[in-house]
Amino acid sequence: MARNYIDGGVTFKRHGFVTVDMIAADGTVTEELEPRRLFPVNDMDNYISLLDADGKEHGIIRSLSSLDEDSRKLLCDILEEYYIVPKITEVIEVYEKGSVNRWTVMTDHGLCSFQIRARYTDIKILPNGRILIRDTNDNRYEIPDVTKLNKHSMHELNSQI
Repeated sequence: MARNYIDGGVTFKRHGFVTVDMIAADGTVTEELEPRRLFPVNDMDNYISLLDADGKEHGIIRSLSSLDEDSRKLLCDILEEYYIVPKITEVIEVYEKGSVNRWTVMTDHGLCSFQIRARYTDIKILPNGRILIRDTNDNRYEIPDVTKLNKHSMHELNSQI
């Protein structure tokens, strides 16, 4: 099956909460497409799949930067709504409770507590000081830049990585 790569030449309009209509240069409209990142962790602005309600792919945007400003902003907003990943700004406490580690953190969405099972598989150290943490409910949390954490947070985090 040949893939339809999109490198500009289309615009997008919001259709629903997380769906868009794609308007081609010739005026053809494809309605109710859901944008989904093919690489949601390490390449968030490239390779965005456009799926209909049946899961059929109608195209892949190679790079959001190839779109006009309004379409790019719309897709970024929708993707942020779909992929809510709280950003950890402070690690308040981490303690072991049986076979899990319980974390209490401050995020950009407020105070949060969660548990992780295995620090070696549930904490991913990524390039540029990013850390991604997966809890026991499969929720994700991100530390965008570990160097911006305070001293106490670094001490708590270092006990886990």
